[in-house]
Amino acid sequence: MELVSGIARNVRASAGADTLNLDLGGRDVRLENPEHDSRRVQDDDKLIVAGNQESGTVVGYAYRNITQGYWCRASCRDNAFQGVLTLIFSLGAGWAAFDAQSEITLFLWAQRVVFLALALLFGVFTITLVIIIVEKFLAGFRVNRAALETLRGSARNVRLSTDRSGAYLDIDASRVELLFMPRKIVIANDDEVVVVGQRVGDVLTGMSYRNVTRGISGRSWTVVGLLSTLLWIGVLLAFLITGLWFGGEEAAIFIAIRRALALALMMATLVFALDRFFRWRLDLEAWRRVRAGPR
Repeated sequence: MELVSGIARNVRASAGADTLNLDLGGRDVRLENPEHDSRRVQDDDKLIVAGNQESGTVVGYAYRNITQGYWCRASCRDNAFQGVLTLIFSLGAGWAAFDAQSEITLFLWAQRVVFLALALLFGVFTITLVIIIVEKFLAGFRVNRAALETLRGSARNVRLSTDRSGAYLDIDASRVELLFMPRKIVIANDDEVVVVGQRVGDVLTGMSYRNVTRGISGRSWTVVGLLSTLLWIGVLLAFLITGLWFGGEEAAIFIAIRRALALALMMATLVFALDRFFRWRLDLEAWRRVRAGPR
């Protein structure tokens, strides 16, 4: 996977396709599903794109528009739906291979070999689709990590929100925002601070900070929140396995429907878990940088 950054030039939409082509850092780039909140990439926007090279063109799985202050990742919905279908076909073919019956040995083993081959083939398709989903989330993580910026200096014009979970300040000539911190922010004028975050236009939105003067640090995530998310995912998977997959005795058609629903929900849980995992990795990277200070 490649990471390309620079100023967008020659931005053009593809006729009849939901793609956007542009020149970025001397490279040809194609963005899939580029729309985000009815905004589109424009000439002279500063972009960071992550994707794979195909026939000399970088196909972007994710990008961050530094100028307009947003990021976009290619949708995983179609891949997840196709993954559920191929997984169902793989399990169905595997079950057919195991349950094959025939009084003629040759026909029996022919059925088993054919259905087992189909099960393996659809299994490979499922694994490939899961890898594509992971790559898209990884691309989103990489563009957001590349957009992280570290500022260190004296705080000026500090304004704290009423509940002290947000703060607005200036560091040197840069405007900084700290929003939705789980713990009260402790920053005063003339304190030396280190802030790590991402730019949204002319403002750096901080994800973690360290008050060097007072020896206090703050971050946008908590260990309790992380553990509660992991617990919730574990409980959901346990319910899907015990409640939907290994349910009570009933007609075969209802068992098939219940298990297909369980597989669909498991795939949705996988997508949700990947989203949370890469968000946590980004928050952890910001926390690591704020502890280390600017390079």
